[in-house]
Amino acid sequence: MVTLPLSCLGTGASPSWGVRSVTSAFHIAGNGVPREHLSDRAHDSVQLRRVVPVRCGEEHIFADGAEWTKERTHVAATTNAASDSAGVRFGVKQGQVIQEFGYDDDVDSDLRSALEDATGTELVDEDYDDVTDAALVWWREDDGDAHDLTDLLVDTLTTLEDGGLIWVLTPKPGRPGHVAAPEVDEAARTAGLHSTSTISAAEHWSGFRLTTRGRGR
Repeated sequence: MVTLPLSCLGTGASPSWGVRSVTSAFHIAGNGVPREHLSDRAHDSVQLRRVVPVRCGEEHIFADGAEWTKERTHVAATTNAASDSAGVRFGVKQGQVIQEFGYDDDVDSDLRSALEDATGTELVDEDYDDVTDAALVWWREDDGDAHDLTDLLVDTLTTLEDGGLIWVLTPKPGRPGHVAAPEVDEAARTAGLHSTSTISAAEHWSGFRLTTRGRGR
């Protein structure tokens, strides 16, 4: 256990506590301090009962003495939220395998990382020949027409598990390489797939969610 000097509790440097659920407060020197974190007051210090992030001015520490930074807190929270959000939005979960098609320099690396975090596995490439749970297809105007997209979608079905999702990602309207929704729908129907919804997949990419129609293996 370490102690937090009361100098941190002055009007110039109120401590910030990293536990949102705490609402009750015990006031010292005119500043709110969560009551449950206080055990006793000995001269010039307040002892912390639990290991929680505490900020004193620009200093971030743990009650066990470990160093902490605002940047580290922000990055960790953002990463977890992004991966959780990606998992929900794309319908994938831990342990599943996503096969990626059409990778190039313009793909959204943050989205790829979030999906890998959500599944706990790296995206596999087009040469992967084992069973997959979902497919991620990056598709641009210069990749071909609806017939070419149909051929690629049929290729994704080679390894895709029954009931697996296919996501076709195309540049958003106004972006170079944009592909109109009717073209994606046409390719999906021809490949025996059903387009169910469209989302904003990433900053510059729209995502079309395609499902199989109960095909047999």
